[in-house]
Amino acid sequence: MRHYGTKDGLRDAVQDHVARVFEPMLDQVVRPAEAEALDQGAVPALAGMAAAGSASAGEDPAVRAAFLLVNDVAVLILRDRIREVLGTDPLSAAGMRRWGGEVLAVYRDGIGAGH
Repeated sequence: MRHYGTKDGLRDAVQDHVARVFEPMLDQVVRPAEAEALDQGAVPALAGMAAAGSASAGEDPAVRAAFLLVNDVAVLILRDRIREVLGTDPLSAAGMRRWGGEVLAVYRDGIGAGH
């Protein structure tokens, strides 16, 4: 209360801090010149995977492609922390086997399956 005045003031300060922290990371992953290519690449990539039978485009292909892209970007942003927690780089061959198995299980069976 002393620093921010209200809960809304604290919430705004936290949101500003998060934006300041993540913006440079996102800029490293997705530069403005590349953002348009990603917009034009995620949906067509999903369509290609659907045509090959390795994915479903879903009811809303743009949302599904964005969801998959966000998950991929999250791994890139959090890669070092994931490596610390798991003891394996999620993008190494061993990490992909370990990470990929769980990812596929969640996508295939849902988050509540397997318990």
